[in-house]
Amino acid sequence: MVTVATITLTTPFGSRTIADVAPGRQAYQSFSARAGQVAAGTVTVTATATIGGTPVTSTYQAAYSATTCP
Repeated sequence: MVTVATITLTTPFGSRTIADVAPGRQAYQSFSARAGQVAAGTVTVTATATIGGTPVTSTYQAAYSATTCP
């Protein structure tokens, strides 16, 4: 049995943690860069949950492209 997960998103613009994400559900978070241009970079996503009574942590890195605001 999987319990709720805690998801942490880490970017060059800060970190945010979303608690109590239920199995099969999604979490979304935006970050304000406060800049007219953002260089390409990476977001690190870390999820922690208890599965079958065992604590499990999984980490994934997702790349994003550079962008310019008009």
